[in-house]
Amino acid sequence: MSFKTLLRRLRKPYGSVKAFADALGIEPSRVSRATPFDVRGCLKLAQLTGENPSVVLRAAGKGDIATLIEQQYGAPAPKPGLDERELAEALHAIPEARTRRLLVDVARSFARLPPRPSASNAPDNSGTPPVSGSPPPEGFVHSPESSTLFPRRARG
Repeated sequence: MSFKTLLRRLRKPYGSVKAFADALGIEPSRVSRATPFDVRGCLKLAQLTGENPSVVLRAAGKGDIATLIEQQYGAPAPKPGLDERELAEALHAIPEARTRRLLVDVARSFARLPPRPSASNAPDNSGTPPVSGSPPPEGFVHSPESSTLFPRRARG
């Protein structure tokens, strides 16, 4: 992939060349010209956009540096897909730890994964202990075997 193609793809979420350049701390003309950045600029671009640094370095013609970094630190892990990133962002944006735990438990039950060990007593780093005996949200029931919530089944 060319550096120009990569820049074009990475700047889309910013709406304009100027907004993208401002976020990078460079002049808009540097983005427009698509002249490959130095190593520091490539790493800053990767950090800002969440793109794999090796991809950015290789697109900028610095594949030898990408290879050295990978030899030292290992190959990068594959990036999660868009759905996974959106879900993780949304989950981390929820301020209440108890609500986050509830959503994770619901997702695990829909995926038919086993409940987390001691899910109701899992630490949440919020300083607030889990509330035991509280009623489940509307439309859900507690599993009798665990504290996992399951969607309430329609009776018919």
